[in-house]
Amino acid sequence: MAENNNGSNDDEHDKHVVLLDWIQKLTTLARNVGNGMTDLGTCLYPPLHLNSNDNDNDSLLHQLNMQRGAIVALTECILDTPTELPQDVTELASKLKNAAITRYKEATDAIDAALNGEM
Repeated sequence: MAENNNGSNDDEHDKHVVLLDWIQKLTTLARNVGNGMTDLGTCLYPPLHLNSNDNDNDSLLHQLNMQRGAIVALTECILDTPTELPQDVTELASKLKNAAITRYKEATDAIDAALNGEM
């Protein structure tokens, strides 16, 4: 690839590298969300461990926290894109991020209530 006097080929190459790095990060974060869904789903089968002190990785509360974190990280990656995305995509990413935070709060409140015998 020949470079012209203003270095535009190097600039284009750098832009492509940044975009490919972002895509790699995005796919890793999306994979984490998928794996987290599987882990969360297994916590919903009996016996239900809402907040286990013995093995926190198997507790519903731990898995909800992990999944919330994975979804928030994914949506933040989408919102911090190095290229322009359609407005619909960024709006949906923002809504998903806010929903993950809100649903996590609702779930943890319900688990706290159940553990304290308030249900």
